[in-house]
Amino acid sequence: MNIVKDYVPITHRNRPSFPMTPLYITIHETGNEKEGATARMHARYLKLSTTAVSWHYTVDDQDIAYQHLPTNENGWYAGDGRDGMGNRQSIGIELCVNKGSDFEKTRRNAAMLVLLLQEKYDIPLRNVVTHQQWSGKNCPRFILAAGGINAFHALITQVKQDQGAKKKEGKDALPESAKRAGEASPGTSIVDWMKAQGMNSSYESRAKLAGEKGIVSYRGTAAQNETLLGLLQKETGKQAPKKRPTPRKGEGIVDYMKRAGMNSSYVNRERLARVYGISGYRGTGKQNMRLLKLIAEGD
Repeated sequence: MNIVKDYVPITHRNRPSFPMTPLYITIHETGNEKEGATARMHARYLKLSTTAVSWHYTVDDQDIAYQHLPTNENGWYAGDGRDGMGNRQSIGIELCVNKGSDFEKTRRNAAMLVLLLQEKYDIPLRNVVTHQQWSGKNCPRFILAAGGINAFHALITQVKQDQGAKKKEGKDALPESAKRAGEASPGTSIVDWMKAQGMNSSYESRAKLAGEKGIVSYRGTAAQNETLLGLLQKETGKQAPKKRPTPRKGEGIVDYMKRAGMNSSYVNRERLARVYGISGYRGTGKQNMRLLKLIAEGD
């Protein structure tokens, strides 16, 4: 995640400049659902001389977070008074809720930012709190309505695990046995298979290869990639991925994938969902139940 430092001018009233050693991270939502109410727009808003409030960061569904105040200075956002712990001992993060945006991506971006700040300031997960804790306000409204801070803590933990898996394995790493055999492991993509063969896996290369194999109007859809993968494996004498086991009654998607010998990170769950035609995967319970059902029907 890229962080753009776009500070409130030192002369403005919404930059109190009291020194702060952050002990908490406070999660907010902007409450502005108008189209275009992005992180960049809020950065401009905070720099107006008439704006009375301020906070440290704003995130939306893009890969850029805007920083409005240094983290060793306080802001006015917690609603617990001039000397309140929220205003004087916490880093404030606002999540955009603008119309047309992907709020699940915004939540995940916020979780990534929280992890960076936790590591930098040694802030424990229990000290990642909501605005509601300081003032009683129903904020962050959507997060509170979808499991509250405990669900957001779970997302932070999941993002941390996903990042750890990427560091350990590499973003597109394959098991050594698959590399030796030149095969993709069960549930992986055409990109993985091509890399295992030592081929360039860019979109352009996949499109060219698809054309050579008779796949017209290649757009990189899940169905086209599955077809291309099957053709390549058949042509090279490689067997298709092993048949996946049938999901058990009451089994969650993470447990199922682990039992099937698959990496169960969020990234791989999203990839598996695309294979079965589920677009816009966000890891919701409803989507996971549908994915398990489709796997069972397909196998």
